[in-house]
Amino acid sequence: GSHDELILNLDGAYSQLILLQESHVEQKMDHRLSASRSSTSLSLKRSISASLGNNNELSCTLPFGLPSTIEMPGEYDTHGNNQKEKNGEGEAPKKDPMVRLAILNKPEVPILILGSLAAAVHGVIFPVFGLVISSAIKSLYEPADKLRSDTSFWGMMCFVMGIISVITIPAEFLLFGIAGGKLIERIRALSFQSIVHQEVAWFDDPRNSSGALGARLSIDALNVRRLVG
Repeated sequence: GSHDELILNLDGAYSQLILLQESHVEQKMDHRLSASRSSTSLSLKRSISASLGNNNELSCTLPFGLPSTIEMPGEYDTHGNNQKEKNGEGEAPKKDPMVRLAILNKPEVPILILGSLAAAVHGVIFPVFGLVISSAIKSLYEPADKLRSDTSFWGMMCFVMGIISVITIPAEFLLFGIAGGKLIERIRALSFQSIVHQEVAWFDDPRNSSGALGARLSIDALNVRRLVG
Protein backbone atom coordinates (compact mmCIF):
# COMPACT_ATOMS: atom_id res chain seq x y z
CA GLY A 1 0.00 0.00 0.00
CA SER A 2 0.92 3.66 -0.01
CA HIS A 3 2.47 5.59 2.85
CA ASP A 4 -0.83 7.12 3.96
CA GLU A 5 -2.53 3.72 4.05
CA LEU A 6 0.24 1.93 5.93
CA ILE A 7 0.71 4.66 8.54
CA LEU A 8 -2.91 4.26 9.67
CA ASN A 9 -2.22 0.74 10.95
CA LEU A 10 -0.47 1.52 14.25
CA ASP A 11 0.29 -2.15 14.89
CA GLY A 12 1.85 -2.75 11.48
CA ALA A 13 5.57 -3.14 10.81
CA TYR A 14 5.74 -0.05 8.60
CA SER A 15 4.13 2.19 11.21
CA GLN A 16 6.42 0.84 13.92
CA LEU A 17 9.49 1.59 11.79
CA ILE A 18 8.35 5.17 11.23
CA LEU A 19 7.86 5.66 14.98
CA LEU A 20 11.28 4.22 15.75
CA GLN A 21 12.89 6.50 13.19
CA GLU A 22 11.23 9.60 14.64
CA SER A 23 12.22 8.67 18.20
CA HIS A 24 15.80 8.07 17.04
CA VAL A 25 15.94 11.55 15.46
CA GLU A 26 14.64 13.11 18.67
CA GLN A 27 17.27 11.28 20.73
CA LYS A 28 20.03 12.54 18.45
CA MET A 29 18.76 16.12 18.80
CA ASP A 30 18.67 15.82 22.60
CA HIS A 31 22.19 14.37 22.60
CA ARG A 32 23.54 17.24 20.47
CA LEU A 33 21.89 19.83 22.72
CA SER A 34 23.33 18.26 25.89
CA ALA A 35 26.77 18.04 24.28
CA SER A 36 26.61 21.69 23.27
CA ARG A 37 25.70 22.68 26.83
CA SER A 38 28.49 20.65 28.39
CA SER A 39 31.12 21.99 25.95
CA THR A 40 29.98 25.56 26.59
CA SER A 41 30.16 25.02 30.34
CA LEU A 42 33.62 23.49 30.12
CA SER A 43 35.05 26.23 27.88
CA LEU A 44 33.59 28.91 30.15
CA LYS A 45 35.09 27.31 33.25
CA ARG A 46 38.47 27.12 31.54
CA SER A 47 38.40 30.77 30.52
CA ILE A 48 37.40 31.80 34.05
CA SER A 49 40.13 29.60 35.49
CA ALA A 50 42.76 31.15 33.24
CA SER A 51 41.72 34.70 34.13
CA LEU A 52 41.24 34.32 37.89
CA GLY A 53 44.09 31.97 38.74
CA ASN A 54 43.50 30.47 42.21
CA ASN A 55 40.19 32.18 43.08
CA ASN A 56 37.76 29.62 44.43
CA GLU A 57 34.38 31.11 43.54
CA LEU A 58 32.84 33.41 40.96
CA SER A 59 29.27 34.68 40.69
CA CYS A 60 28.00 35.54 37.24
CA THR A 61 25.10 34.98 34.86
CA LEU A 62 25.58 32.03 32.53
CA PRO A 63 23.61 30.85 29.47
CA PHE A 64 21.70 27.57 29.08
CA GLY A 65 20.44 27.65 32.66
CA LEU A 66 23.80 26.99 34.33
CA PRO A 67 24.17 27.88 38.03
CA SER A 68 25.22 31.42 38.75
CA THR A 69 27.95 30.33 41.19
CA ILE A 70 30.86 28.23 39.91
CA GLU A 71 33.25 26.50 42.24
CA MET A 72 36.79 26.83 40.92
CA PRO A 73 39.34 24.62 42.69
CA GLY A 74 42.75 26.20 43.22
CA GLU A 75 44.59 23.30 41.62
CA TYR A 76 42.41 23.36 38.51
CA ASP A 77 44.85 22.56 35.68
CA THR A 78 43.41 23.31 32.26
CA HIS A 79 46.40 21.98 30.34
CA GLY A 80 46.47 18.79 32.36
CA ASN A 81 42.76 18.18 31.79
CA ASN A 82 43.24 18.75 28.07
CA GLN A 83 45.97 16.14 28.01
CA LYS A 84 43.80 13.70 29.95
CA GLU A 85 40.93 14.24 27.53
CA LYS A 86 43.19 13.65 24.55
CA ASN A 87 44.99 10.67 26.06
CA GLY A 88 41.99 9.14 27.79
CA GLU A 89 41.06 6.97 24.87
CA GLY A 90 44.64 6.09 23.91
CA GLU A 91 46.50 3.17 25.35
CA ALA A 92 50.23 2.74 25.76
CA PRO A 93 51.62 0.45 23.07
CA LYS A 94 52.83 -2.87 24.33
CA LYS A 95 56.55 -3.55 24.08
CA ASP A 96 57.61 -6.92 22.76
CA PRO A 97 61.10 -8.29 23.37
CA MET A 98 63.66 -8.35 20.59
CA VAL A 99 63.90 -12.12 21.07
CA ARG A 100 60.46 -12.51 19.53
CA LEU A 101 61.55 -10.51 16.50
CA ALA A 102 64.63 -12.71 16.15
CA ILE A 103 62.45 -15.82 16.34
CA LEU A 104 60.22 -14.46 13.58
CA ASN A 105 63.31 -14.02 11.40
CA LYS A 106 64.74 -17.45 12.32
CA PRO A 107 63.99 -19.12 8.93
CA GLU A 108 66.29 -16.56 7.26
CA VAL A 109 69.27 -17.28 9.52
CA PRO A 110 71.46 -18.61 6.62
CA ILE A 111 70.68 -15.49 4.60
CA LEU A 112 71.50 -13.26 7.58
CA ILE A 113 74.80 -15.09 8.15
CA LEU A 114 75.82 -14.59 4.52
CA GLY A 115 74.75 -10.95 4.70
CA SER A 116 76.80 -10.48 7.88
CA LEU A 117 79.86 -11.99 6.20
CA ALA A 118 79.41 -9.69 3.22
CA ALA A 119 79.04 -6.73 5.60
CA ALA A 120 82.22 -7.79 7.44
CA VAL A 121 84.15 -7.93 4.17
CA HIS A 122 82.73 -4.56 3.21
CA GLY A 123 83.92 -3.12 6.51
CA VAL A 124 87.44 -4.56 6.12
CA ILE A 125 87.93 -3.21 2.61
CA PHE A 126 88.62 0.40 3.60
CA PRO A 127 91.25 -0.28 6.31
CA VAL A 128 93.02 -2.74 3.98
CA PHE A 129 92.84 -0.18 1.18
CA GLY A 130 94.69 2.29 3.42
CA LEU A 131 97.45 -0.27 4.03
CA VAL A 132 97.70 -1.02 0.30
CA ILE A 133 97.99 2.67 -0.62
CA SER A 134 100.67 3.28 2.04
CA SER A 135 102.64 0.22 0.84
CA ALA A 136 102.34 1.38 -2.77
CA ILE A 137 103.72 4.81 -1.86
CA LYS A 138 106.55 3.18 0.05
CA SER A 139 107.50 1.07 -2.99
CA LEU A 140 108.15 4.27 -5.00
CA TYR A 141 111.31 4.85 -2.93
CA GLU A 142 112.76 1.39 -3.60
CA PRO A 143 115.50 0.60 -6.17
CA ALA A 144 114.56 0.50 -9.84
CA ASP A 145 114.80 -3.30 -10.15
CA LYS A 146 112.36 -3.82 -7.29
CA LEU A 147 110.16 -0.81 -8.07
CA ARG A 148 108.42 -2.33 -11.10
CA SER A 149 107.51 -5.64 -9.40
CA ASP A 150 106.25 -4.05 -6.18
CA THR A 151 104.15 -1.40 -7.87
CA SER A 152 102.64 -4.03 -10.18
CA PHE A 153 101.76 -6.17 -7.15
CA TRP A 154 100.10 -3.37 -5.20
CA GLY A 155 98.28 -2.17 -8.31
CA MET A 156 96.89 -5.68 -8.77
CA MET A 157 95.82 -5.68 -5.10
CA CYS A 158 93.84 -2.49 -5.66
CA PHE A 159 92.16 -4.07 -8.67
CA VAL A 160 91.30 -7.21 -6.65
CA MET A 161 89.86 -5.10 -3.83
CA GLY A 162 87.71 -3.23 -6.35
CA ILE A 163 86.34 -6.54 -7.66
CA ILE A 164 85.64 -7.72 -4.09
CA SER A 165 83.82 -4.49 -3.20
CA VAL A 166 81.71 -4.71 -6.38
CA ILE A 167 80.59 -8.19 -5.28
CA THR A 168 80.24 -7.82 -1.50
CA ILE A 169 78.44 -4.45 -1.26
CA PRO A 170 75.49 -5.40 -3.53
CA ALA A 171 75.44 -8.87 -1.92
CA GLU A 172 75.17 -7.29 1.53
CA PHE A 173 72.17 -5.11 0.63
CA LEU A 174 70.55 -7.91 -1.38
CA LEU A 175 70.78 -10.52 1.39
CA PHE A 176 69.58 -8.20 4.13
CA GLY A 177 66.82 -6.99 1.81
CA ILE A 178 65.64 -10.55 1.22
CA ALA A 179 65.65 -11.27 4.97
CA GLY A 180 63.77 -8.05 5.69
CA GLY A 181 61.22 -8.71 2.96
CA LYS A 182 60.51 -12.18 4.35
CA LEU A 183 60.12 -10.69 7.83
CA ILE A 184 57.66 -8.05 6.57
CA GLU A 185 55.65 -10.71 4.76
CA ARG A 186 55.53 -12.89 7.88
CA ILE A 187 54.55 -10.01 10.20
CA ARG A 188 51.80 -8.82 7.87
CA ALA A 189 50.44 -12.35 7.51
CA LEU A 190 50.35 -12.84 11.29
CA SER A 191 48.80 -9.41 11.83
CA PHE A 192 46.15 -10.00 9.19
CA GLN A 193 45.43 -13.44 10.64
CA SER A 194 44.95 -11.85 14.06
CA ILE A 195 42.66 -9.17 12.62
CA VAL A 196 40.32 -11.53 10.79
CA HIS A 197 39.94 -13.71 13.90
CA GLN A 198 38.69 -10.81 16.05
CA GLU A 199 35.06 -10.60 17.13
CA VAL A 200 32.66 -8.39 15.21
CA ALA A 201 32.34 -5.93 18.11
CA TRP A 202 36.10 -5.29 17.93
CA PHE A 203 35.64 -3.60 14.55
CA ASP A 204 33.04 -1.19 15.96
CA ASP A 205 35.82 0.66 17.77
CA PRO A 206 36.89 3.72 15.69
CA ARG A 207 40.53 2.83 16.42
CA ASN A 208 39.98 -0.42 14.55
CA SER A 209 38.53 1.04 11.37
CA SER A 210 39.55 -0.32 8.00
CA GLY A 211 41.81 2.65 7.32
CA ALA A 212 43.60 2.35 10.67
CA LEU A 213 44.10 -1.39 10.27
CA GLY A 214 45.42 -0.94 6.74
CA ALA A 215 47.87 1.69 7.97
CA ARG A 216 49.08 -0.66 10.69
CA LEU A 217 49.68 -3.47 8.23
CA SER A 218 51.58 -1.10 5.94
CA ILE A 219 53.56 1.18 8.27
CA ASP A 220 54.27 -0.98 11.33
CA ALA A 221 55.82 -3.76 9.26
CA LEU A 222 58.08 -1.25 7.49
CA ASN A 223 59.22 0.13 10.85
CA VAL A 224 60.22 -3.38 11.90
CA ARG A 225 62.03 -3.80 8.59
CA ARG A 226 64.38 -0.94 9.53
CA LEU A 227 65.69 -2.98 12.45
CA VAL A 228 66.75 -5.77 10.13
CA GLY A 229 68.33 -3.45 7.57
